[in-house]
Amino acid sequence: MRQLEYPDRKLSAKDHFDVAIVLGGMIKYDGKNEKLIFNGNIDRLLQALVLQRKGIAGKILISGGSGDIGYPDVAEAKLLLNFCVEMGFDSNAIWIESESRNTAQNAQFSDKLLKTKFTHPEKKSYLIVTSAAHMTRAIACFSATGLHITDYSTGRIAGPRRFDIQNMLIPNIWAIAIWESVLHESIGYAVYQLKGYL
Repeated sequence: MRQLEYPDRKLSAKDHFDVAIVLGGMIKYDGKNEKLIFNGNIDRLLQALVLQRKGIAGKILISGGSGDIGYPDVAEAKLLLNFCVEMGFDSNAIWIESESRNTAQNAQFSDKLLKTKFTHPEKKSYLIVTSAAHMTRAIACFSATGLHITDYSTGRIAGPRRFDIQNMLIPNIWAIAIWESVLHESIGYAVYQLKGYL
């Protein structure tokens, strides 16, 4: 996981991006109780909201359609926009793209939307906000659109190496879940290459 995860980027008040593009995959919709169930990827949205409050990101673009077979018409981006508004954020500062179902479509549909928002979208600056393990695939997909992008990794799993007994000798069941993420991203990148998305 440490080799897979993209490096962190430190931003300061001097940095500014026209749009922070937040990739979906952070909620599950509980239709019975009509509420959102957040997973660890919610860090993507939270970090982007912080950057916007600091003035580093002008607009936020949430990209994500429905990833739930049970609710194919319930778009994640729309639900997250409602969540942000309920939390007190200005709906005019948050754009949504609610058709994409994978990372390649996140890039394609976001690019299409930005061309309707800006006269010269290629002259704007964009921050891609997604999980550190997912960033390599995301950058490859967005680079193919021709947009000027900068990475901003979130949700880091692997920390600095620690050479102590707890980390070197004591088994940790969480390692199995980490392997699932590693395989998901590695296979996903290979499949995208075969399909010509990258």
